[in-house]
Order: sequence, then C-alpha cells, then structure tokens
Amino acid sequence: MGGNGVDRDLGTTRFFRQRRKPLHGFTLIEMMVVLMLIAVAAGMIVPRFVDRAATAALREAGRDLYTTARRAREHAVTRRRPCRLVIDAQRGRFDLLVEDDPTRRPGQYRPVRRAGARRSGLDRSIRFGRIRIALPDDAESARFIQFDPMGMATAAIVEVTDGRRTWSLVVEPGTGRARLIDGEVDEMPAGRIDLDA
Repeated sequence: MGGNGVDRDLGTTRFFRQRRKPLHGFTLIEMMVVLMLIAVAAGMIVPRFVDRAATAALREAGRDLYTTARRAREHAVTRRRPCRLVIDAQRGRFDLLVEDDPTRRPGQYRPVRRAGARRSGLDRSIRFGRIRIALPDDAESARFIQFDPMGMATAAIVEVTDGRRTWSLVVEPGTGRARLIDGEVDEMPAGRIDLDA
C-alpha cells in the first residue's frame, strides 16, 4: 500500500502537471497599463511637435520678410531705383515695389517680379505685431520701408508673431541693412554710423 499510495500520489501530481500549460499572452490589466503608458507618452510628445511646427512657421515668416528686405536694398542699389517694402498688416501681406521710371513718372511704383520667391504673405497662424517705421518729414503715415539707390533706408522695426513668440525685422537707416532678431526690439535703430567700431 505504501508503494501504491506513493505511486498514486505521483500519478495525481503528474496528472496535474500535464494539464497545466504555460500561459501565453497578456492579461487585461497588463494591456491597460501599456495603453496608459502609451497615452501618457503621446500626451507629452504631441504638443512638442505642434509647438515646433508653429515655431517653424513663425521662423519661416520672419525669414521671408527678412529676405524681401534684403532683396529690396539690393534691387534699389543695383538697379539705381528706389524700392519700397510695403507692409499690409490688415491682409497679412508684404510686397516689394520698385519706382517705375524715376525721371518721367516719379512716385509711381510697380511690383517687382518675385522670381524664386515662395510667397509674400503670412501664414494664417502668424500676424504682424508692432510696426514702427520712421516717418520722413513730409509724410503723415507710412506703411512702407523706403530703400534708396545710395543704400540707405527708412529706419524700421517690423514684428511677426504667433501670439507667443515674436521675430523682429530691424532695418538700419544708414546702411539699409536688415537684421532678423528672435524676440521683440524696443529701440529704433539710429541713423548714425559709428566709424570707430
């Protein structure tokens, strides 16, 4: 009996061992924990991509404005004709104009053909911020930056913003050179050129 009892116990134990198969797969709780971790990770990553896309659109708008200002200066100097960078804050546009014929029709401007230019307007998420343009003595208001054939320009600061960040185009009057600055600029550029610097 002792031998049989042992055999019977071994047989029963062997029977239960054979019936238990290792479980393959995940439990419902494990699946929910994994899904929760994925949701948390996505919640942290997706806003960064959206923010980067908005920052890229703002930077691109600033670069387009800067490139147009540089082109206005170069066009005025090389073609020996005054140019204007016209800012239309209402429509979110900026355009480059050149004086058509300074001797026969002074003061009449036409658009410069924009070969290679992508656009002259701001993205829907971008708008103009503060626009400060130094006024000539004979003007009451101006929404354009004048570039003359001698390389000089109207002092100006034009901001583009998405509501959170701002890029500023600064035009130096003495040289007509444009700079693009990340952030707001408070002080208008001076008309003096420091030859000692």
